[in-house]
Amino acid sequence: MIPMPGPEEAIKAWFSSRGFRPSELSEWAGPGRGPDMVFEGDGGLAFVILLSGRAMGDRGAFMDAVMRASSLRPACNFLYLAVPRLAAPFVDTEVLKEHDIGLLIVDGDEVREALPSPFRPVARGRAKQAPAGPEIDELLKRLTTLENRLAALERELMGVRPLLNEMSSVKGLREQVKALSSRLDALSRRVDLLASSLAQRPAGPTVAKPVPSPAPTPAMGPGELEGLPSFFKDNPWLEILARRGQDELPA
Repeated sequence: MIPMPGPEEAIKAWFSSRGFRPSELSEWAGPGRGPDMVFEGDGGLAFVILLSGRAMGDRGAFMDAVMRASSLRPACNFLYLAVPRLAAPFVDTEVLKEHDIGLLIVDGDEVREALPSPFRPVARGRAKQAPAGPEIDELLKRLTTLENRLAALERELMGVRPLLNEMSSVKGLREQVKALSSRLDALSRRVDLLASSLAQRPAGPTVAKPVPSPAPTPAMGPGELEGLPSFFKDNPWLEILARRGQDELPA
């Protein structure tokens, strides 16, 4: 597995793109520790202090970084504090501006200049000077303010978590209501179709009119048969022929 590049490599690439090359100080004559990274170029000398995300919650570590920056500023033309992207919201840029310190935000192999470092000429013979007492007090006050802000952010995050859980529950209810609404729309359409089909049917069943049966053909009396040939007498076919003729007459 190829190892992921550290913040140093990303910072080197960022300074290299601006005409600076990595350098080393043979000896640091100032108080405390020297810079973590040094770069030289035609524009001058640049110092970088690396601050991890874990150190942002450590008062001693953060105070040490600020003190180092204050002591290093007279010995370089540019000075930057480099922090991870997740720790950037907790950096008080007002403190950095007061001391002419820039801010670099490192996100993987990318570096963004969140606060430019102003150019300051190198003060010869002042590298050994330590911060004055009032300046230290001001830094401590700023540090206390940062800690209070961090604590307030933590309390706000703790208060937001229950709201996030409620939002997820409301989202589930919204999906259920949406599904029920779709089902109600489908049922409403079916009811409308049934009502329409019932409205088109006739009001009641059609009653067929009874067909009147033909009146029976009266039989010929004896008087009517007189004068006719003898085969007309007592002949059953005469009655059948008479009834058929009666049926063929129009009503």
